[in-house]
Amino acid sequence: MIGIIGALKQEVELIKSQIQDISCENILGSDFFSGKIFCKNILKNIVISECSIGKVNAAASVSAMILKYSPDLIINTGISGSLDNNINILDIVVADKISAHDEGEVFEKYFPFESCFKIKEKYIDIAQEAFKNINNINNNFSKLKIGQVVTGDEFICSNIKKNNIKNKFKDSLTVDMEASAIAKVCFRAKKDFVVIKTISDEANDEAKKNYDNFIDLAAKRSAELTLEIINLV
Repeated sequence: MIGIIGALKQEVELIKSQIQDISCENILGSDFFSGKIFCKNILKNIVISECSIGKVNAAASVSAMILKYSPDLIINTGISGSLDNNINILDIVVADKISAHDEGEVFEKYFPFESCFKIKEKYIDIAQEAFKNINNINNNFSKLKIGQVVTGDEFICSNIKKNNIKNKFKDSLTVDMEASAIAKVCFRAKKDFVVIKTISDEANDEAKKNYDNFIDLAAKRSAELTLEIINLV
């Protein structure tokens, strides 16, 4: 089984619309939709949840998903803000490592601290192959970058805050509000995970306006790539 986690309705609705024989169960206040998706002449078992924003909500939903459904792979699909001048709105970032940008030094003393949670190389390769498949159909789909995603419980919409995060995490490409929590739970549960983020804004002083303008299309592009990844795994 493959588990899909997105924070917002826009991030999961396209994938949910592809599920056959769909059923819904509410656990800890979150709806989990399970069923099958038709891929390569076979039906694959899927469970998907809209977890809402922030690390606590993400951790609660992915924990419930693992305990109830025990997926073999969990994919976090969604949107994020660019931290890199070479990554533009509607570009896609596939994480190779994930960190929390708002955890202090005290976290380093306690399990399960990791300076970054790493994605298995085989899933990065699958994501790149999936992107090529989509891009062969639509040459203007997006650019794809592989790199670090950082997470915190704040929507970053300030040049100053953006620069502070980038100075602390020099390899970071994009910032979101859920990925590190999902990664930490998967690490504890020994579950494989993938993080797909399409840029909705540039985490700067114009971020709120850009977010409103691009949330739907950015979320759709991550979902489209996620569906092709499901087709390949």
